[in-house]
Amino acid sequence: MRPRTMRFTILGLAAAFVAVAYFSYAYFDALEDFALAHPVAGPFIFISIEIIDVVFAPGSTLALVPIAGRLWGPWLGTLFTMIGWVAGSFLAFFFAHRFGRPWVRRLVSARKLESIRRILPKHLFWGVVFFRLVLPLDVTSYAIGLFTPINYRKYLTATAIGVAPGAFFLSFLGTLPLLYQAVLFSAAVIITYFYIRRTGLMGS
Repeated sequence: MRPRTMRFTILGLAAAFVAVAYFSYAYFDALEDFALAHPVAGPFIFISIEIIDVVFAPGSTLALVPIAGRLWGPWLGTLFTMIGWVAGSFLAFFFAHRFGRPWVRRLVSARKLESIRRILPKHLFWGVVFFRLVLPLDVTSYAIGLFTPINYRKYLTATAIGVAPGAFFLSFLGTLPLLYQAVLFSAAVIITYFYIRRTGLMGS
């Protein structure tokens, strides 16, 4: 990803996060009433949104995770987020295995796939864990499905381990005041950006 594109992405994520966080505070009573009135449908809707996000629009719903943490608490928020992220990652991985490169390239650019292929580690299990900590879920899921022989059990286990810290961090943010949420989220995104740029994980 080019530096200019990454900077716009960061600004977009930060702006979306602040807007959604403000919305959640302004309308939290209504959201809480819905969650209490629909103890099954509420988590189901949230998990479904996260699955769709991972498969088709990675990162676009990150700002929703703190809302889950505030509605259901940081632990259940983490659990629901992890279910959505792991399930979405599994679908992307499965589609890559099942339909191959032509289907994947409809969703992910060849350049991004190649940038991930070049850095795939020999030890796939811990490589997947590491990728989940710092890289978008869809790109790595599709690349790992296309280019590696890792089996489903190891892939799912590594994915769950890798996404857990991020899911907890974002869910925990939902329990903090709005200003703290904005500052911590922006700091996390900026640190990740500079780490990716420094290591060249997403190519030049």
